[in-house]
Amino acid sequence: MKGREVRRCDWQDASRGLLAFGEADVAIVDPPFSPRVHANTLKPLGFDPLTPAHRRTFCDALTVSVQRWAVIFTDIESVGAWWVDLAEAGMEPVRTGLGERHMAPQKSGDRPAVGAEAIVIAHALGPTGKPIRKRWNGGGRAALYRVPRVAKPRHPCEKPLALMEALVRDFTEPGELVADPFCGSGSTLVAAVKCGRRAIGWERNEGWARLARRRLRVAREQFDLFEVSA
Repeated sequence: MKGREVRRCDWQDASRGLLAFGEADVAIVDPPFSPRVHANTLKPLGFDPLTPAHRRTFCDALTVSVQRWAVIFTDIESVGAWWVDLAEAGMEPVRTGLGERHMAPQKSGDRPAVGAEAIVIAHALGPTGKPIRKRWNGGGRAALYRVPRVAKPRHPCEKPLALMEALVRDFTEPGELVADPFCGSGSTLVAAVKCGRRAIGWERNEGWARLARRRLRVAREQFDLFEVSA
């Protein structure tokens, strides 16, 4: 791998998946949301929801593969389940952040619309299974991210590049390897490359994998004079 790669396969693939790859410094990932969320979408998203069994398997894989932070988007109602599964798998749930952005209004009008997505933040444990010293680049501020939505999304759940760059700068160091096992159109990977990190992603859908590769080919590091490492 020359600092950036998209593998067109499921992250669970025995020969090319996350566990077969080895170790990553940090995972920043936007997996499918719960079946409840998928059932309430106005049109099919093109991929299956994340079942409880799938979530537990994914947490096990993160525990084996990730050396520092795991940063995971989810619907707010699923935060508790993620915390339980991450802890049982052997990671330390640390904080729940929020990605606040302009969301679609509630069409029915009989309940409030969703105002934000949760960001579950966990950390690898030490060799003895106990919490270890952590570092991130955000100082004492809150894990609250406000960004505009993607104007013309190429993927049904595409995250704003500004949001992903903020997460990369906060939770990784220059040169570290960022993994995204559900990379979609590649926004996390592009953000990593632009911030001077290495990137690897997995995507089952051939069309989205091609799009992610095209975006990675033209992505260039953009130095930030104001970036401060922990």
